[in-house]
Amino acid sequence: PITLPEKLSILIADDHPTNRLLLKRQLNLLGYDVDEATDGVQALHKVSMQHYDLLITDVNMPNMDGFELTRKLREQNSSLPIWGLTANAQANEREKGLNCGMNLCLFKPLTLDVLKTHLSQLHQVAHIAPQYRHLDIEALKNNTANDLQLMQEILMTFQHETHKDLPAAFHALEAGDNRTFHQCIHRIHGAANILNLQKLINISHQLEITLVSDDSKPEILQLLNSVKEHIAELDQEIAVFCQKND
Repeated sequence: PITLPEKLSILIADDHPTNRLLLKRQLNLLGYDVDEATDGVQALHKVSMQHYDLLITDVNMPNMDGFELTRKLREQNSSLPIWGLTANAQANEREKGLNCGMNLCLFKPLTLDVLKTHLSQLHQVAHIAPQYRHLDIEALKNNTANDLQLMQEILMTFQHETHKDLPAAFHALEAGDNRTFHQCIHRIHGAANILNLQKLINISHQLEITLVSDDSKPEILQLLNSVKEHIAELDQEIAVFCQKND
C-alpha cells in the first residue's frame, strides 16, 4: 500500500454499495482501515459510539443526507473533520456543504491523487490536535477546583475500577449471569458520567438498555469489545496526563 505518515480512523457514509466499495478500496490502498455506514442515521450512531478522525459522506442519502448529518454533528459541538461527496458539479452544492459545517465538499469520483493530497493536509492538522480525544480535562478541573493531586487520584481510581468491572462483565456474559453483567455495566456507566466521558457513556448506556438473550449476545459482545478498546485508549490518555503532571 501507498502509506501516508500515520493511520487515521475513517468512516465513510454512502447508500450505494458501488460507491462505498470503490472509496473503501482506495483508502485501503493508501493503508487505512475503514468503517462503513449506509446512511446518515447509521453514521450518526457510529460516531456517537466510537472515535473517528475523519468522516467522508455522500451528500444525497435516504433517511438522513450528508447535509443534515453534518448539521447534527456540528450542533453536538463535534469537531470531527467532515468531507462531503457530491456528483453535482454546481457551485451552490459545494457552498451548501461548507455552510452546514463540512470542511471540504468534493466531486465524485475521487482519484487516489486527490485523496492523498487532502489526507496529507489532514495529517498535518492531526499533529497539532489536542492529545486528549476522550478525557474531558476541563470538566475534571472544574469538579476538583483544579486540584491536581485529586484529579490524578480520581483518574487512577477510575482506571483501577474499570479494569475490575470490564473483565467481570465479560465473564458474567459468558456465564449467563445477567444480574452481575448489568451491575458491572452500571458501574462503568456511572464512572463515565462522573468524568463526562461521552463515548463511554453512550456505549455503556446502550449495553444497559439491551436485554441479554441468545439473539442479542453478538451485538452485546461487539459493544463490550468497543468498551474494551475505548478503555485502552483512555488508559493511554491517563498515562500522558499523569506523566505530564507528575
